[in-house]
Amino acid sequence: MKRIFFDVESLPPEAASPFNVALNPAIVRRLCHDKRKQRESSSTESADTVSPHARICDEEWRELALHAEYGRVLCIGIIIETDGTPSRYGVLGFDSESASLHTNERRTLRQFWKLLENFNPPRDLIIVGVTQLK
Repeated sequence: MKRIFFDVESLPPEAASPFNVALNPAIVRRLCHDKRKQRESSSTESADTVSPHARICDEEWRELALHAEYGRVLCIGIIIETDGTPSRYGVLGFDSESASLHTNERRTLRQFWKLLENFNPPRDLIIVGVTQLK
């Protein structure tokens, strides 16, 4: 039996991306507002009153990393246990030559899916790490 533990760290969209021109600040604020409502019991901000022509603030931009439709994968921390013994561990997205994260999302995701090639759902288990921002 394999147990695969992983935790994904993400970034907001690239600032220079043409995709960002299409970002609607009202939608971004609604997403961020909904996340904040989950973390706080009450909120004084209303996402419905924001003009679609308003700019996105830095905090809202960073919060886009937490939304799959906007965020980019920076790295994936992973531990694979086989029969209770760690058989592999590390950080996908880390470049050992430069000793830094390479930020190539496609490369990181390919490495991740390659690790899961022999995953057997009836036998193996995936455990996902979740970090809640406060």
